[in-house]
Amino acid sequence: MAANRRTSLRSRRQTDHVINHSVVDGPQYSWDADSIASLSRGALIFTASHNGKLIKGYIGRLLGNGTVHSFVGQFLPEKGLLGSPIKSESNEGSLYNDCEILLDSNNKLCWKPIKDKFVPHSFNAIVANIERDTDEKNVFIGKVTSEDGVGIGTIYSEGGWKINYCIQQEVQAKVIDLQNGGNNVEVLCLK
Repeated sequence: MAANRRTSLRSRRQTDHVINHSVVDGPQYSWDADSIASLSRGALIFTASHNGKLIKGYIGRLLGNGTVHSFVGQFLPEKGLLGSPIKSESNEGSLYNDCEILLDSNNKLCWKPIKDKFVPHSFNAIVANIERDTDEKNVFIGKVTSEDGVGIGTIYSEGGWKINYCIQQEVQAKVIDLQNGGNNVEVLCLK
């Protein structure tokens, strides 16, 4: 009887589909609240070319709560997080130490262009506010390249997908509609 079971199992395995095992070595990405120190510990550096000039920077976030929405933007070591509507109560309003920096030490993230319609799950877009239990909809990370420069910002859903971003060192954030096709917009995704 036992021999029949083994034979039956062996013949079934020969016709079964291949089983692929997925092994993840460590976290795929993480956020580090120790802003300046995290820049040397695998912080994701975004790069873009604009008018023949290479632009690079880091990605920072502040998590909202209640009616305050989370914000993602460009982090500069000398200025902190740019363009955030969320104000800090410490450091005289500076967003230098209160934000978190995105780490990608395992090289699991990549930028994907939004050509037509942004459907987050089809892009495998990462959620920037997943650690906080709020009523806000999922917040994603966008990169905009326009004639003004390159900006990192928050992609959110409010009557259509939009991106709230800050170009270069301007501290005032701007909002664009992702559907208009006038800007080169990318979203940060898992590979």
